[in-house]
Amino acid sequence: MSIATAVILNVVAVAGLLGLLAATMRLPYHLPTTPRSGESEPKGARRRRKTAPASRPSRRRGRPPEPVYER
Repeated sequence: MSIATAVILNVVAVAGLLGLLAATMRLPYHLPTTPRSGESEPKGARRRRKTAPASRPSRRRGRPPEPVYER
């Protein structure tokens, strides 16, 4: 294999990777996690994430607040 062949293969590989990256960037951000994720809800309904409320900042200035662990 000559240097020219290796350079051409590298250029083709980089062009292919850039094409894949461009195609990935055009995908919708919220992909369904399961095949039936859209069937159980009405079309206009929004899902709410079940998360813990944000912790209040500590009034003590000396130490950073202790981490909150979920069960």
